[in-house]
Amino acid sequence: LPILIFALGQFAYLSLAHGDFEETERRCRAVRRETERANMLHERADCCTGLLRLFQGDPSAEALLRKVPAQTSNLSLLHVVHYGLSLVALQRGDLASAAGDFLAGSRLVPFQPLIPATFVWFIPAAAGMLAQAGDPRAAAGILAAGKAHPACPQGLWARWAFLGELEDRLQSALPAEAFREASTKGKETDLLEQVDGFHETLRSILDDGNGGQPSTGRPGRSYP
Repeated sequence: LPILIFALGQFAYLSLAHGDFEETERRCRAVRRETERANMLHERADCCTGLLRLFQGDPSAEALLRKVPAQTSNLSLLHVVHYGLSLVALQRGDLASAAGDFLAGSRLVPFQPLIPATFVWFIPAAAGMLAQAGDPRAAAGILAAGKAHPACPQGLWARWAFLGELEDRLQSALPAEAFREASTKGKETDLLEQVDGFHETLRSILDDGNGGQPSTGRPGRSYP
C-alpha cells in the first residue's frame, strides 16, 4: 500500500472526526485519485467516502460500504465497515441486521473507550439499538456518558443529524425528569459497565432476530 494513499486516508478520517465534512470530501477524492493512479483496488476510497455519506445522511453510503469486504481482508477497514452498516440498518429500523453487523465489528475490534475508531461508532449504535429495543433510559444514559467522555468526537457528533434525532426521540419517550435522571446516571456510571449492560440487550436482540448474521453475508457468532 503506497504510503501516500494510507496517509490521505488517515487524514480523511481525522477531518471526519472533527466534523469537517468539506475537508473530508476533498481528502476522500484525493484517496480515490491516488488509488486510480496506482492502479489499485478502491477499498480505502470506498470506505472513507461511504462513512462520510453515512454521517451526511446520504443513502449512497450503504452501497459504498458494501463494496469494501470484496476488496480487502484488512481488519481495520472491515470493522469500520461493519459498524457503518450497523448504523445504516439501524436508521432504516432493521434492528436484527444492525445487531448482526455490530457484533461482527466488535468481534474484529472490541470497544475500547480511548480508541476513537471504536468510540465513534460504538456508542451511537449502542444507544440507537437500546432505544429501538425499548429501553430509552439505558439509551439516554450511555449516550450522555459518551458525550461527556474525553474521547468523544464532539465535532462529528455535533453535525451528525442521526444523533440529534435520536436524542429528540429519547426526550419524547421519557418524561423530562426521567430523561435528566437517566442522563445524569449515565455520566456518573462507569462507561464500560454500561457497555456490559448493552451486551445483555444485544444478546436478546440476536436471540429474537437473525441469530447474529451480519448483513454483508459474512458468518456471525453469538455474543458469549
